[in-house]
Amino acid sequence: MLLLRVLTFTACLCAVGCSGSETSNANIAATTTVAGVSAAVPNSLGFNVSVDGWGFQNYAVSEASQFQISDAVALFGADAVCVDPDGDCVATPTAVEWISMVAASMTGGICEGMTVGSIDRFLVGESVATSSVGLTDGLHRHLTRLYATQFLGDVIEETSRWRERSVSDIVAELQAALADRRHEQYTLGLYTKGGGHSVLPHAVAIESDGYGLISVYDPNWPNQQRYVEVDVENDRWRFSYESPDPGADPAPWTGGNG
Repeated sequence: MLLLRVLTFTACLCAVGCSGSETSNANIAATTTVAGVSAAVPNSLGFNVSVDGWGFQNYAVSEASQFQISDAVALFGADAVCVDPDGDCVATPTAVEWISMVAASMTGGICEGMTVGSIDRFLVGESVATSSVGLTDGLHRHLTRLYATQFLGDVIEETSRWRERSVSDIVAELQAALADRRHEQYTLGLYTKGGGHSVLPHAVAIESDGYGLISVYDPNWPNQQRYVEVDVENDRWRFSYESPDPGADPAPWTGGNG
């Protein structure tokens, strides 16, 4: 499944585990290569993965560092989270259930927080390059909270809407968005039977025959340009999750609509 996540200030969709191993048997035609789309004119935000992406790799979050009551309070306020908002916060049963759900989903990585955090810094024009910002406890908590926003009701609703859209619809929306920084921007979710992953699309180049690339920042591969291959005529996509050489991946993630 190829899925867009709407970005407002921060954004996401439904759960992304940031990992996976099984792949679909459907493949995009082997003629789709980086060289094959080099002549296409891209729609691009001007995002540079070596400057605007994080310099550290996506990482598994230990149980002690997962989403906590303090993170929920930072997102929603004590009135929404605590039994007694004026005292030491004891979370309501509903809040405990939600916090536990978010925390448990982080064992595979924090990719959604990293993609949202990087595009947020880029769009607001932070003076310090994201690639030079080290991973501190404070930044980890910030990324944890951004990761959790994919579980918000309005984001889940938008997820459901995009699940019904075709690959060609998604590519067309990205072309419009990436051509205009003022447009609503997105993160991109990729899913197989074995897991899911969040990447940040920053450029799209499509040839006249419908083949092309969505250039992405992938938190699993810092300082490296990665991409999602697409065939918009046949609504197919291909993504290298594990291989250092995306074009030669023997077991890429592949899929189509829905």
